[in-house]
Amino acid sequence: PLIGVRRAEFQRLLIDTAEKHGIEIKWGHQAIEFEQSEDAVEVTFVNGIKDTASFVVGCDGLHSNTRIALFGKEKASFTGLAQFGGLSPTPPDLQGKFALVSHYGNGRHMVSYPVAEDKYSWAITIRETEVKEDWKIQHIEQQNEIRRGPLSDWGFGAGDLVKTGQKIVKYGLYDRPELKSWFKGRIVLLGDAAHPTSPHLGQGANQAFEDIYHIMRLLKKYNPSAGHPSTELLSQVFIDYQVLRLSRTSELVRRARQQGEARVVEG
Repeated sequence: PLIGVRRAEFQRLLIDTAEKHGIEIKWGHQAIEFEQSEDAVEVTFVNGIKDTASFVVGCDGLHSNTRIALFGKEKASFTGLAQFGGLSPTPPDLQGKFALVSHYGNGRHMVSYPVAEDKYSWAITIRETEVKEDWKIQHIEQQNEIRRGPLSDWGFGAGDLVKTGQKIVKYGLYDRPELKSWFKGRIVLLGDAAHPTSPHLGQGANQAFEDIYHIMRLLKKYNPSAGHPSTELLSQVFIDYQVLRLSRTSELVRRARQQGEARVVEG
């Protein structure tokens, strides 16, 4: 049996867990500038606030300002594919089926899975001209157009999911060129900031958590006292981290793009 976790609920769990451990989360802070010194990094945020840390982990996603600060601006690579999807009541054809379900059509692919006993999450991949990766909910007219469109005629429960979709979003699918290194000095990248991927292997969040595990393990290994780390100590941590992670994530990014192409074959 398989059941997914809704993104908002998982984020709430992470926030609650962090706060229970005394970790303060500061909202509304978008990092835009980084100035490194011998033993610290000063970070400037778009709201004008500045703060200083012994090191910085940039996990700010596909449009990472941390990555730009380290390695310069580069264009995200549009994969030629877009997705739209939403959340729907579980249709009769999928009642009691706690599984990942794929539906295929001509140049179309739907993946769906339960996120509760009575709700399914779903996403449809299509070929399309470039669409922004902003995950914004479509206007009501656009949502209704999708609900009434040809995909609502799909069988085996797929059309029912489209017809009853709630908060339908549409977004382009992007990745970025592979980096040869993920750090400079006291600043290191993690997750989509380091290795953004299209979603066809379902590995985006998984790989970010693998990154976190290894960074934490290596910090504990090389700095067990949790003292102020030297630049040399951090370099050892970050080198070991990217040796473990860079080739693995690069391969998954390539395979995800290939999987997306294979799923939307036309003709």
